[in-house]
Amino acid sequence: MYGCWVYPFNYEEYLKKEEEIDSIIKGFGEEEFAFDEDEFEPLDEAYIVELNIEGNEFNEDGYKGYYFVAIGTSHYDYENLDATIFGLDAEYEEHLRLKGTPYDDMTDEERDLNFAYSDKFAVLEGCEMGEEFEELMNGEDVSYGKIIKKIF
Repeated sequence: MYGCWVYPFNYEEYLKKEEEIDSIIKGFGEEEFAFDEDEFEPLDEAYIVELNIEGNEFNEDGYKGYYFVAIGTSHYDYENLDATIFGLDAEYEEHLRLKGTPYDDMTDEERDLNFAYSDKFAVLEGCEMGEEFEELMNGEDVSYGKIIKKIF
């Protein structure tokens, strides 16, 4: 299946390691994935975008800030891409720890935190973001967002 996935993105941390992160991300677009033992397929495109889109039925708060966008087949190495993109946020390690903890073993505070992190580190489908997002990714000049960088 072909699609578009959108990651909330810690742009400030990205800028500190831009060349290193870009190098890792470019690897997700290389043909070598087509021959990987897990048969991952390469992504076709990767971008960093800035958005200021009003809310919709999927997210009443809207989409504001920086996002990483991956376009291609749905059989990409999402675990490693998640770690690369979300790993720019110091709270991601705590999210992974809580995600691996049985619900009954968590305190109420950990449960609340786990819920908040699940929201914070969720990958969105591009179609959930609305027509405005589609217009931006189709190259239209729009007031509610811009492509900051095409990585590949």
